[in-house]
Amino acid sequence: MIGGYAIEAFTGTTRLHGDLDIAVFRRDVPALQEHLGGQFHLWSVGSGSLRPLLFPDAGIHAPELPNWAGQVWIRRKSTEPWLIDVVTTKDRAGMWTSRLDPDLALPLEDVVWVPEEGPFAGMHVQRPEFVLAHKARHDNPKDRSDLQLTLPLLDGRARAVLCDLLARWHPGHEWLRKIADHEARREFTSDLRRQS
Repeated sequence: MIGGYAIEAFTGTTRLHGDLDIAVFRRDVPALQEHLGGQFHLWSVGSGSLRPLLFPDAGIHAPELPNWAGQVWIRRKSTEPWLIDVVTTKDRAGMWTSRLDPDLALPLEDVVWVPEEGPFAGMHVQRPEFVLAHKARHDNPKDRSDLQLTLPLLDGRARAVLCDLLARWHPGHEWLRKIADHEARREFTSDLRRQS
C-alpha cells in the first residue's frame, strides 16, 4: 500500500481518500489481472493515455501492460468511479526500483514495513519517507497536511532518507526547508528540556 493510506497506517490518523493506492512489481500485473478475474475493469495508464487492459464483459484482455504505461486503474464497470490506483514499478532481482530515479534500487524491506496491529496489520505498507518524497511532486494541500502530520513521528533515519530523496528527486523543494525548520525546533526544545 502506498499514498494516503500508507500515511494513515503510519500515523494512525484517518482522513478521506479519493481511492486506494497500491504498488506492484510490473512483472506481477498478469497475476493481478488473474486475481481480479471477471469482477473489475482494468485500464492501463501513462504518457497521457488511458486504454483498456481488462474488460471481462467485453472480451478485452491485453496479455501485458504496454511499455508506456506505469499504472493500472481499477473500477467495477466503466460507468463507476475509480477504486484502486495500482502503481507499477520495475524490479531488479526482487529489489524495489524507483520510478523517479531508475538508478535507485533497494531491498524491498528497506522500502516497506508491516504493521502488527490495527486495520492495516499484516499488509506491506510503503515507509512514510518514501510516500512523502513521492507526494512532494504534487505539493497539494492534502500532501502538505500529510507531511505536517507525519514529520514529528519520523525517526532520525527516516528524516535523513526523506531529505536525501527530496534532494535527489526534487532539488530545492520547499519541504527541505520545512524539515530543516522542524529539526531546528526539535533541537531547541530538546536543549530547553536538558537545561531545566
